[in-house]
Amino acid sequence: VTRLGDQWVRPHDIEVLFEPHPDGVPARVVRLQRVGFEVRAELRTEPSTGSRAGGSDPWVQLTRAQADDLALTPDRQVWLRPHRAATRLGAS
Repeated sequence: VTRLGDQWVRPHDIEVLFEPHPDGVPARVVRLQRVGFEVRAELRTEPSTGSRAGGSDPWVQLTRAQADDLALTPDRQVWLRPHRAATRLGAS
């Protein structure tokens, strides 16, 4: 699992967006690692106003096809949010 804002989610249940979203958490891509057929995108969030949680280092699990479609690069600004069907594992 990985922490996104003040909740814990599974890395493959996180959606990567390029535009701000009301449910999104702003983040920057730190590193991309290709591991077999998948890509691990490591990110850094900033502390959010009014949140108990400070910045975090979530990671997102993508297929190679998803990563290629997103064309992610280090230092790119993105917004992250759990998929609607994602299992939320609790707040930190």
